Amino acid sequence: MKKTWYLVGILFAVLSFTAQCQEMNKRLHSTLSTTRSIFYNAYQNTLDIGLDYEEMEWGSLGPELNIYKFWDKDYSAIGIGLRPAIQMFFANRRAYKIYTELKGGVVYMLPARADNNLNYTFVCGFGTEVRMMKRNLLRADLIYSHFSNGKPMDHGDNPTWDGIGFTIGWVYNINETRPWKAND
Repeated sequence: MKKTWYLVGILFAVLSFTAQCQEMNKRLHSTLSTTRSIFYNAYQNTLDIGLDYEEMEWGSLGPELNIYKFWDKDYSAIGIGLRPAIQMFFANRRAYKIYTELKGGVVYMLPARADNNLNYTFVCGFGTEVRMMKRNLLRADLIYSHFSNGKPMDHGDNPTWDGIGFTIGWVYNINETRPWKAND
């Protein structure tokens, strides 16, 4: 029951923030990432679809929906998740961006035993976006990905995952407003 309240709280926070962001620069992104486990021979693919609200020159914040696919030689699972994401820019130009990114949320996994199907996620990385056309950018990241249900790593019911990988994606500027940089 406690995990359900965490999920409701995260969903409420993301939707509240989204409702307040109507005048910001809105960007739709879709990314595909692949990671390999640090500890054993297993893999994770993630498809992310989200909105970035870029109000300030230094960063953006927004909700993200995720579809996860995990597999190794003995086990395979699919999950769906929701998380907020924040980007902090080292360089924010019209032609390119260089940034670090942090994401954290929840993922519901199937098939799974009833005691470990709701897990928590954390992703961090460094990346760049390069403008390809007027409103379209290409995104690439190097990432660290972690998920866990909060139990100790050696606990049999904790599907702990720690992996390193890369992301490639596409960004579309819905409404390009950059009041802080009119001439870059």
